[in-house]
Amino acid sequence: MARCPSCGTETDLDVYVCDNCGYHIKTEKIERFPMFARPIERWFKPDPWYLRIAKTIYKPNYAFWDITKKKDSWGPRFIRFFVGIFTGLWIVAIFLHVKTSSEPLLNRVGVGLAFFAAFFIFGLIYWRLVFWLYSLVYELAANFSVQLDGIIAIRYNVKVKKGRLRDFISGRTRLEQLRKTEAVSELIEKDYKYSSIRKTGKKKVMNYAYTPFVVVNLLSFLILLIGLPTVDLGSFSNFSAITTTMQPIWDAQLVWSLLDILQIIAILWTTVLMSLAFRELGNTNTAKLLVGNFIVSIFIIYTTIFLRPTLGWNLNLISKLGSG
Repeated sequence: MARCPSCGTETDLDVYVCDNCGYHIKTEKIERFPMFARPIERWFKPDPWYLRIAKTIYKPNYAFWDITKKKDSWGPRFIRFFVGIFTGLWIVAIFLHVKTSSEPLLNRVGVGLAFFAAFFIFGLIYWRLVFWLYSLVYELAANFSVQLDGIIAIRYNVKVKKGRLRDFISGRTRLEQLRKTEAVSELIEKDYKYSSIRKTGKKKVMNYAYTPFVVVNLLSFLILLIGLPTVDLGSFSNFSAITTTMQPIWDAQLVWSLLDILQIIAILWTTVLMSLAFRELGNTNTAKLLVGNFIVSIFIIYTTIFLRPTLGWNLNLISKLGSG
């Protein structure tokens, strides 16, 4: 244990900012970049959810500094909502490139709205599952890099049960070691605040890191709207011709590849934001979090994008060696 030079509060040796007065005890080299600099201002009141979402784009270090002070779930809900909206607009962009000259306008509008509603609901479900999976992978990386759950358990005074392998993976082993000191032991045993890591609001902070997918899905909609070729189906009842008529749209490889590239950018961008979110949650090392998160982001990109055989990526080296 050490003492803050400003207020004299006892702090852990790994802490970078004093939780009591906000004094910067240690500074990382990476903080020379404005994006990673820890805010030095005093916090007074939380920003509204829409400003928090906006700041994750142009001022992410301040955004997550503010979010961790007073956590809320409105921002993440709207992020998922907008991602679902733009996913629905993807099918609208495709639909607008299909001519149906023999169909009445009212029928065309009704079919278009039905497609949008279906893909909007699909987008809500799909992206919720994707974000859950990404969060799981990023959490594992953070726990291996800095034992984040153990740090959060100490910082937020979480009472945890003793375990085995799970304790080691989550970082709770570090908590057990610190319990040996009398001050920390008394704090945890007599005055704990939370019964689990989940109740500390960790997920609420993490879910703000998915803002890049809102931006990328909007740009993807615009690319589909501008870049896809137009085909003539004639009528919606012409089912036999749908496959061949729609083929030029699916063969627009440049357009679909651009969407893949945007998804890669979104994953890498999210990796940076997630590292900042974890840093503020645990008051811990930014560089270690970035390294661990970038490693898992490369794995995510490879398994979800580069293995797609239809768009010319297909970097499945195992299958290529086997066929050779």
